[in-house]
Amino acid sequence: MTQRPVPSNNPAPLLRPVLSAKEAADLLGVSRSLVFRLLQDGTLRRIKIGNRTLIRRTEVEALIN
Repeated sequence: MTQRPVPSNNPAPLLRPVLSAKEAADLLGVSRSLVFRLLQDGTLRRIKIGNRTLIRRTEVEALIN
């Protein structure tokens, strides 16, 4: 028996609090390598979990504003 997804009444999808470097680059409209340069020069701060680099969504949004 397969389960069908239940439709959500919430029109906005849930936003994850952290982003990968690629997701941050997509949100900013820049290349992934530029995101890593922004991390290196301290413009953005990273969260390292194992070998994954994550960036807080609030930091990326602060750059946009």
